[in-house]
Order: sequence, then C-alpha cells, then structure tokens
Amino acid sequence: MSGQSILGYVRPDGRVGIRNHLLVMSTVICSGFAARRIADQVQGAVAIENPFGCGQLEPDLEITRRTLVNTAKNPNVGGVLV
Repeated sequence: MSGQSILGYVRPDGRVGIRNHLLVMSTVICSGFAARRIADQVQGAVAIENPFGCGQLEPDLEITRRTLVNTAKNPNVGGVLV
C-alpha cells in the first residue's frame, strides 16, 4: 500500500487521528452540566458526561476510571479538559 496517505494528526506517541476533538470531560454526574456549558462555548469541543462517580464503589469505579482514561487517550482527541 505504498503511496497512500490520509490527512490526519500525528500524536506524540506516533498514533494518527483523523479528527482533533477537544473533550470536556465530566468525572462525576454533578459536573455534567458544567461540561456541557463549556463545550457549547468552544467550537469543535465535545462534552463527555459521566452519569456515575460520586459514591461509586470498586470494582465499578475502576471500570469508570478506565473508560474515561481510554476515551481521553483516543488518537482522535487532541486535548482534554477535566
């Protein structure tokens, strides 16, 4: 497949994303509204709301943490506001 190319964003770890989203990430349900309001004010920003967090116990809390971290590490994400 030599000679083929795409327009994209090379990340520091070498991965390539074809989008460059800014995530405004809510870590608990209480901050979901604020995340939406902030994202609405920034062109290209995407609010990621977490309907859990406060009072969540292991092992569910670890699953939530892992999901949020891996969402933020997606190569289509250029930046994250937590």
